[in-house]
Amino acid sequence: MARILIADIDRALLEGASAELAKAGHDVSVCESCEAAREAAADTEPEAAVIDFNVGGNSAGVNLAQELRAADPSRAIVLMSSIDLDGWDRSLDGAERLFGVDALVDKPVTPEVLAEIVEHVLDATTERRRHVVASPQFAAILSRGIANERLSEKFYRMAAEKARQPEVRQVLLELADDEQGHARLLEDVRSGKKELPPPKEDHATGLLEAMAGPSPSGRQSPKDAFRMAIEKEKAAVEFYKSWASIFGAGPERDLLERLAEMEEGHRERLERLYLQTAYPEAW
Repeated sequence: MARILIADIDRALLEGASAELAKAGHDVSVCESCEAAREAAADTEPEAAVIDFNVGGNSAGVNLAQELRAADPSRAIVLMSSIDLDGWDRSLDGAERLFGVDALVDKPVTPEVLAEIVEHVLDATTERRRHVVASPQFAAILSRGIANERLSEKFYRMAAEKARQPEVRQVLLELADDEQGHARLLEDVRSGKKELPPPKEDHATGLLEAMAGPSPSGRQSPKDAFRMAIEKEKAAVEFYKSWASIFGAGPERDLLERLAEMEEGHRERLERLYLQTAYPEAW
């Protein structure tokens, strides 16, 4: 038996999935808001959580999922979405890379299928997740950082597909490749493949705040999306600089400062592209 939390505004799915999982012997809590889910998680300490991408609006479910994972890095997390996920890797490893969760599920989904997915993820994560980051705050920082880098990569690739000018397309693809590399580095730190000590407690909160806020997507106009992307790049610069500041001279500080410089370069290139979005022929 496992303690399972489900957060969604779809009451029929909540009731159906809860009933299916309860039949299998699980203790299930259901919530229709992020606030209620946080309270339930604090009370029940679930071993698995199923979160809708947009519960609470504005992709708040992603942040909630990462918070729940950070609070207990061994917790299994399933993220559901009615947004078109075409082309996104839904495997366990793919979900981990994109959002720091264990599975991505397209909606609509039946309660029976969702219950089967939860059972599978519970079984898979028991064997797969051998390495757990000891510090919950460090785990939160890594998960948030990976998700931000992956979302930025996705945005840049989508924008590149829409760009009409070859030079604009090339810049966007280069930015996407950089963000992919940053995400892989943070994944290696989280998995233990690469050693990078965590920040001190008084730096951790600032790092999480630096990474907060909405991310650009293909739904905004080019100008609005680029403006938001510029702000995210500024936050990424602050993220890596703050992390680097806790180290003395050495390879760790050099690495993080280099990442900060790359993100600053992204910001400068994006500002130039932002000016070009005023001209329709670029898109």
